[in-house]
Amino acid sequence: MNIIRASGDLAKEFLEQLIEEFELELATSGTIDPHDEYAGHYHGLDADRDAYIEGIQSESYSGIYRELDSFLLSKGLNVKKNSQEYMALARRFMQAKIKALAIMMEICQGKSYEYTITKAEVAIKPTARNKRKITILIESYIDVILPEVLKYATELTKFEIAEEVAIVLEEDYKIIRKPSAVLSEYLQNHPLMK
Repeated sequence: MNIIRASGDLAKEFLEQLIEEFELELATSGTIDPHDEYAGHYHGLDADRDAYIEGIQSESYSGIYRELDSFLLSKGLNVKKNSQEYMALARRFMQAKIKALAIMMEICQGKSYEYTITKAEVAIKPTARNKRKITILIESYIDVILPEVLKYATELTKFEIAEEVAIVLEEDYKIIRKPSAVLSEYLQNHPLMK
């Protein structure tokens, strides 16, 4: 994988993860009025965004290293710290963080964000026009989950693999599907299950 060429997709996925985490936090902690002088989320986001903008302007990317390292680890990518590739990624991720903070501020003002359907490592598949969005979304999640399950599931039956996939769907994506449905609707004809 050419890490520089993939940096845009990786940064987009990082941005959407940040926004998703923020929306979950916002949904559980209550509504925020951006005009209230005590609106901690909104003003904190504004201050954070300013700090990241200063980092970009001064070409100091250390403010994003921890999040970048965590993201790379979650993707199984090994990029040597302080290499040219790492610094290019750090710059791209800092730009994504600035955009994410601006979007979060808009969310505090009542606007919404439209997520992309696929993640960076999931290839876009042609889909039938009549497929529901949830089906497409679940297929994209399974494309991410299944290779991970198959790494440790060398002795499992197809149904047991479907059980594992159903568990990850519920725990990581909050989508509840019976293992039998996962097997018949998503895994039966999946290329990795042949």
